[in-house]
Amino acid sequence: MKTEQGQLDLLSGPHAEIPPLNLEQVVAEVFNRHHQKTTKDDPVYMIATVLELAARHYGRHATAWLAVELNKQRVTTDEQLAQSTSTAERLVEEGTAYMVGQVGEAAKSILVTLPKDVASAVKASAAAEFTDQLKEMKRIRAVTLIGGGLILGACLASLIYAVLA
Repeated sequence: MKTEQGQLDLLSGPHAEIPPLNLEQVVAEVFNRHHQKTTKDDPVYMIATVLELAARHYGRHATAWLAVELNKQRVTTDEQLAQSTSTAERLVEEGTAYMVGQVGEAAKSILVTLPKDVASAVKASAAAEFTDQLKEMKRIRAVTLIGGGLILGACLASLIYAVLA
């Protein structure tokens, strides 16, 4: 469960409450293990109450600590995801620009040496091919970004599962 601030709260779910001890079962277990007859009114069972209260107290503190740590991890993961996305986009854009420049320079050097009628045919063909290459580069960029997002999402899910398990 999450609080209003979006933080994890393990003590608010269906298993949040620690059920009280069944003193009749405890009396039977004490007899089975130690061969001592006690009753559920025996003062020694005050310790059971103290232990229950201590478990709830420390459980709340452990839950609060875990929620803080999970939120820190989520923020770190979000920052890493944003940085990775930015880096991937920059690499794709710079790589695309470099390739476009190289293709353009190669096309210019070829067009200078070709006769005019052949040059116009090559320009049209090169423009179509260039457009196709640019579309393919954009598709590859999108696939790369989606794949990176899926990988980071899987890492985050694995981390949350490992912390909660």
